[in-house]
Amino acid sequence: MSNRRDTRVIAGIGTILTIGDESRPCMSGDISRGGMFVVTDQRAPEGTLVGIRLVHLGRRLEAHARVVSIKATGLGLSFVDASDEFRAAVRSMMDDMLGQSGAGPGPQSTARRASVSWLKPGGGKLTQLLRGRGHAAELTDLTLEGAALACKSCPDVGESIVLELTAEGDANPTTSSCSVIRHTEHGFAVRFVAPSIEFRRLVSLLRRGRFKKTS
Repeated sequence: MSNRRDTRVIAGIGTILTIGDESRPCMSGDISRGGMFVVTDQRAPEGTLVGIRLVHLGRRLEAHARVVSIKATGLGLSFVDASDEFRAAVRSMMDDMLGQSGAGPGPQSTARRASVSWLKPGGGKLTQLLRGRGHAAELTDLTLEGAALACKSCPDVGESIVLELTAEGDANPTTSSCSVIRHTEHGFAVRFVAPSIEFRRLVSLLRRGRFKKTS
């Protein structure tokens, strides 16, 4: 039988990470009852005690954690002496994200559709005029760090673009700056550059909902 403590779910949760005297905002990559992975360029040796503050649905939850792994994109953390309130809140968040209570992991909701387009960055009014009129593309892969797109028109490798991502039911796209990292057989792949919390949250939502291209 699976241990819910070890169940990890993709979760773009706003997080304040404090290492020593330095506090910085970052985002979670995934979370479980026992710990979480945070996407950050902050570094600390394994075993370092850090402070974390989660900002979720208007709530601010604080706890201590210990660094248990170091990766290129961030730090793996294990919660230490977390309060009952904190652990209950984490359980609640996981239940919301899994779309169930007490069952094993796995997306349970129907697939959400997503449309995507890209355009070259511009300033001021030009950007506003171009918004929603970019090059239409098909989303073929999506991670917390980037995406792969199928598209007839491809920017150059190394070029900076603006990606517009729209989930079904949303009136306006959510955007992020991106860097084109390679061309593929049917299009190109990008890495997100300093994505906003809103954009990360949408990416996390679409990943949990098994995204589909909007027809």
